[in-house]
Amino acid sequence: MRQTKQLQGALIGAGRISHFHLRAWQRIPQAKIVAIADVNLDNAQARAQEFGLDLKRTYATLADLLQHEKNLDFIDLVTPVDARVELVKLAAEHGLHINCQKPFARTLADAREMIQICQTANVVLNINENWRWRTWYRQVKQMIEAGKIGRPLYARIFSHDTWRAGKSVPKDSPLRQWRRGILFRWGIHHIDVLRFLFGEPISVYARMARLPADIRAESRILLTLAFDHDLTALLDLSSSSYAPQGHPDRVTHNVEDVRLEGSRGTILLSHGVDKGDVMRLESAEEAWQQPAYDGEPIVAYERSYVDTQRHFIECLLQGATPETNGLDNFETLAITLAAYHAAEHNQVINIAEFRQMN
Repeated sequence: MRQTKQLQGALIGAGRISHFHLRAWQRIPQAKIVAIADVNLDNAQARAQEFGLDLKRTYATLADLLQHEKNLDFIDLVTPVDARVELVKLAAEHGLHINCQKPFARTLADAREMIQICQTANVVLNINENWRWRTWYRQVKQMIEAGKIGRPLYARIFSHDTWRAGKSVPKDSPLRQWRRGILFRWGIHHIDVLRFLFGEPISVYARMARLPADIRAESRILLTLAFDHDLTALLDLSSSSYAPQGHPDRVTHNVEDVRLEGSRGTILLSHGVDKGDVMRLESAEEAWQQPAYDGEPIVAYERSYVDTQRHFIECLLQGATPETNGLDNFETLAITLAAYHAAEHNQVINIAEFRQMN
């Protein structure tokens, strides 16, 4: 039996989210992480020790790593967003494919540059946008395409939690340095899900608020997307609510409160305190309710990372283009940045015009 090649990769960035990336890589037999780099070498070595990797293959920089690691196929880029252009350029110069954590750039200019770098070097740029790979959203997509709710007319994603409610931010906290908050770091997932389910919106309007008021980044966002086929979508997120409704504990609950209405039915996703996360369909033809996913919540949470990263590897092995490639995710980033512009200027923003001007 012919064995599939195992691709060799390096993890760049050993922060909190890298734990989930590495757990996912352990579940993908076609790929193996063999080296780690982080500007804080202690972090790289801690991750290596945690996941049984060779401590001698940990480095403080990508440049240093590439001097010593000559048989790599890809990097998994999990660094903060600011330094990524140069890291992408360096990896592409060495012919390495790139799996990049979202959001993949801070500006559209940076995103365009990263995409062009990878196209010129003929390497794949994939964005690790795992939210759309959650099994319940894949099922919802199938239901919509099968006509279960008829013509989509209304979509709402809602989640309010208590992460910042009533809490002051210490003077030396990194949160005080953030210029973008809940939308850029979390809501961008939901924008990508809405694109995945319904295609490209034509305009966006948003209102934002900061709590506490002396921080720079928003902790609340109410966003409206208009599509060109009678569909309006609302995204309502908060991390500063005293009476939460949502899932403040993502290990216990995975789904947001989601309502998708069409001309002939409605799909509902909701977290249940006693019965777990559920999916419901109410339509002209049928009505049912079932668990939103199989197994324990933490397993379902981690599975989205596995499915995203496996898709990236399978595309590399097959010479295919990943679903969440840089060009596709550029649209998600453009909508997100247009929403900030809409909030700042208190006006509806045409997304195509915004994209052309930025």
